[in-house]
Amino acid sequence: MEQCVAILTQILARQADNENQGVTIQKRIHNIVPFRGEPGTLVSFTGTIDGVVSEFGGRENEVYNIVYNEKITGAAKDFLAADFPVSWELCKQRLRSHFRPAKEWAVISKEIANIKVFTLSQLVDKIQGIVNNVTECAAFSAESVEMANCLNSMLVVRIKELVAGSLAREISDLYSLESIRAVLYKYIGYDACNLKKDRTSQNNYQHTHRQEKVNRFYNQRTDIVGGNIRRNDRQCYENQFGRRHNKFIVIAIKIPKNYITTDVKLITPLPNEENLEINSEDELIVEVRNDTFVYQPQLMLNELKLSKNCVLDKSCKLIFNNVTKVQIIDDESIIVKNAREMKLEQNCDNRNITLNKNNLLNFYNCEIKILRQTFYNNKQMIKEKYFFPQNQVNYSFEKMITFEEIVSGTIGNLKEIKELKFHKELSRYMYGSFLVILMIIIIIVLVFITRCRVKKAYVIQKIQENFHSKRGGVTYNPNEPDTHLHRPINNIAEQANIPDIPGKSQQSPLTPITVNNTKSTVFANLAEIANNYSV
Repeated sequence: MEQCVAILTQILARQADNENQGVTIQKRIHNIVPFRGEPGTLVSFTGTIDGVVSEFGGRENEVYNIVYNEKITGAAKDFLAADFPVSWELCKQRLRSHFRPAKEWAVISKEIANIKVFTLSQLVDKIQGIVNNVTECAAFSAESVEMANCLNSMLVVRIKELVAGSLAREISDLYSLESIRAVLYKYIGYDACNLKKDRTSQNNYQHTHRQEKVNRFYNQRTDIVGGNIRRNDRQCYENQFGRRHNKFIVIAIKIPKNYITTDVKLITPLPNEENLEINSEDELIVEVRNDTFVYQPQLMLNELKLSKNCVLDKSCKLIFNNVTKVQIIDDESIIVKNAREMKLEQNCDNRNITLNKNNLLNFYNCEIKILRQTFYNNKQMIKEKYFFPQNQVNYSFEKMITFEEIVSGTIGNLKEIKELKFHKELSRYMYGSFLVILMIIIIIVLVFITRCRVKKAYVIQKIQENFHSKRGGVTYNPNEPDTHLHRPINNIAEQANIPDIPGKSQQSPLTPITVNNTKSTVFANLAEIANNYSV
């Protein structure tokens, strides 16, 4: 029983709560201005209903039924009745697609440029109509505030071109449309001296002519305007180009809402271990999708030029560079090229740093000194930079010979040629001298040998002649060995009249020679005596 009472109590409480919320919704919607089909009020109407729907979450259908039955009337109700929308979102979409503003931005801009009136009363009515059109068009534009301000500024300029006299002097320093309209109301009926009736057409022509010139200027630069300014909006910005304030030209620009995030990279040549570097200038690039552009500050993407750096198409030439150089990237980064045992003076930390080859130095809130140059900044934090790429494939570039290298190589070749010629001449002279000396030595040896043979033959001949002397003797023919035994001859030196040989004994014993097993006494020392004598 108690559970049933509790359930009934909850049900009654929910019903009471629903009734209270229903009453609250009725009160909330009751104060909303109905939408009758005016495009200028559609945006504010749909925005208000969206707020009520979000406030009473879960009861969208109840809110929509009340709105459809009580707050949508007139032409809007007739349009929706033909095909009833089942939800508020569908209803809102159909209303926005059908009830569009009567005039677009471009049409309103042309109306402002072509204003032609003959009384100040007509001018006031014309201004009111333009303001209504701007308000209605702004309700359907995402840039309603910017476009409304733009057209209001154009209208102010046009009003100042049409008025004259004391009215022109009074509004010359006013730039608010509401302030100018308040002054115009005071001058209604005083058209004679305050409106340029006789020059209205001329002023209108001048304004339109200037506008056409500006239009041509922008049409020639369509590639720069691109998609940032829509065709319907361009008229506003083109007219702003001709607006002046004091001595300044006021130019309206449109800031894009979409941004592309990318990194700015620096292409700079770095010498390798052989002191060869690519023949390319320093260049800042940005990579967007598959394209590489030359980066220039304050330019839009479609204004950037495609990079033609040789690094991208791998067509670089290599040049020789062994000069040590410090290149400044920005106030927090420098590159040291071709360093050779270079001491770095710095107070960033306690390290003793020696630089070799190529080095990228990032520093902040400290001072460094290198190559008699000092670099300093007081930044508390920096974004470190790196050599990029470091570990990718190394491409083989063709070495390019510079004029200096050609001159240096030519001088070196000439020196080598001179050295070769010198060595060639020296070798030729040495070879000729060697041949002459060798020939002289050979001639001397031949002469010496010939002389010795002649003397030896002469001695032998003398000995043989002396053997046929009166006292008799023995003639010995070495080719015919004598087997007979002869008597030894004493005092052979006296018979042969051979002079005494120094160091030789005259009474040296004779050596017997055995020939064919027959012993005979000969002068065995005869040949020795002849040889000693010849010497």
